[in-house]
Amino acid sequence: MAKNLFRVKEINLYIQGLLADDGLLQNVWIEGEVSGFRSHSSGHWYFTLKGEDAALKCIVFRQWTKGVFFLPEDGMEVRVRGTVAVYARDGQYILYGEEIVAVGTSNQYAQFCALKERLYQEGLFDEGRKKPLPIYPKKIAVVTSADGAAWQDMQKIFRQKIPAEIMLYPCSVQGINSESSIIQGIKAINQRRGIEVLIISRGGGSKEDLAVFNTEGVTRAIAESAIPVISAVGHEIDYTLADLAADVRVPTPTAAANIVLPDKGQVLALIEAEKNRLLVVMRDYVISLQEDLAILASRCSLGTVLSQQQLRLQRAMQKLLQTMVQAKEAKQLQFQKQAMRLSMADPLQVLGRGYGIASLSPGGAPVKSSQDLKVEESLYLQLVDGEVHCKVEEVRTLEKPLDA
Repeated sequence: MAKNLFRVKEINLYIQGLLADDGLLQNVWIEGEVSGFRSHSSGHWYFTLKGEDAALKCIVFRQWTKGVFFLPEDGMEVRVRGTVAVYARDGQYILYGEEIVAVGTSNQYAQFCALKERLYQEGLFDEGRKKPLPIYPKKIAVVTSADGAAWQDMQKIFRQKIPAEIMLYPCSVQGINSESSIIQGIKAINQRRGIEVLIISRGGGSKEDLAVFNTEGVTRAIAESAIPVISAVGHEIDYTLADLAADVRVPTPTAAANIVLPDKGQVLALIEAEKNRLLVVMRDYVISLQEDLAILASRCSLGTVLSQQQLRLQRAMQKLLQTMVQAKEAKQLQFQKQAMRLSMADPLQVLGRGYGIASLSPGGAPVKSSQDLKVEESLYLQLVDGEVHCKVEEVRTLEKPLDA
């Protein structure tokens, strides 16, 4: 057996000891650009320090992060003081930071911020221009890598959903040609008829792996899409420009598959609940109709009809009798008025007030003018209680008649 044979753990521990004995690697300052920053729920910070052609994993434990008055961001230039050591389990050397200070912002990060601000000012990220997702889309397109884990995971989720036509547009999501590939996919999907939702997807990765989703071309293509776009590029903390331009942003590809279509079980449960609700409504409606029919039937029975008709007849007779009484009273009042008028016009009634009626013969026509009389002529005067035979001795005619 070889004398120099070691277990993996043994060699890692040996290297760990070598680094621990190297004073140069203790309490050393290292400068670089923050990449893949992640703040864990425990309070520890995990990120990578990147230089021109090199990278170094870095961990700053919670007891040291409390003294830092800023939150590192990807692209930020920082200096970290700490110790370089080997993590024996993974065989990876790591900078364990105890102090971190900001130096500045890299040119690449500054360009990203400038592009983001320019597109924001153009309105590409406005909430008002975002389109709602259909509730039950029949055709869905996915722009992603055909070989990536994201597409495989999404297919598993789609099988649990209600049926829909899922179309894959394979493209490159990382590398030199990825921008044009994604843009071409977005435009091609928009030219197809019937597509209701477009999902742009990629699995998780570092800031550099997701760089294509921060390009101006991809961002504009998403904003110009007539089809609602879901951005699902597999990262939790940072937002890419693609996320900001998309109509809906989700943290992972599986989340996109989950929100775009409802589960079969949920739909079946909704259908069952709606069916039960309709059955209750129909039952209540039938009961209501039965009650109405019962009321109508009771109203239409012979005894009820006769009773109702008898009541109507009694009311009609009472109304007729009342009308007749009122008519009789009115006629009596009218008769009394006419009798009074006739009584006032009766000559005998006039004689009773001291007047008399003169005539040339008994019961003859009344004398109306003094010119109809002659001296020595007989005159008969009718009084209220008898008749007087007179003789005209003198006739005097008034210059002005009494009725003039």
